[in-house]
Amino acid sequence: MAFWDKVTEVTKSVTDKTNDMLEIGRLNSKISAAQKNIDEKVLIIGDYFLNIFDKENGAVAELQTVYDEINVLREEIASLQAQVNELKGVPAEAAAAAVCPNCGAALPADAKFCASCGAKVHE
Repeated sequence: MAFWDKVTEVTKSVTDKTNDMLEIGRLNSKISAAQKNIDEKVLIIGDYFLNIFDKENGAVAELQTVYDEINVLREEIASLQAQVNELKGVPAEAAAAAVCPNCGAALPADAKFCASCGAKVHE
């Protein structure tokens, strides 16, 4: 009977780990989508300012909506990354040190630059 109990326990453990990996993949996909959305909005801002420089007129207030949307997406990325870190068992204080300050991507402990956005990582 102990043999079947052990088999059941191992099967449950494998199933749990598989579910965690699927959830991490789903969360990472959402993080990537949110980052892509930010990148698209940054292009809007860039185009806007290029037009200002070209025409030397325009109102910066029009960009407030885009800026607010970017901040909402940044908060979403931070929340999703926290969920990924929790599933991976990474302590919150260690996770904070292992996240790109620019885009929120997870970083290896020895990273000098972010592999996702290329930003320099402060030591």
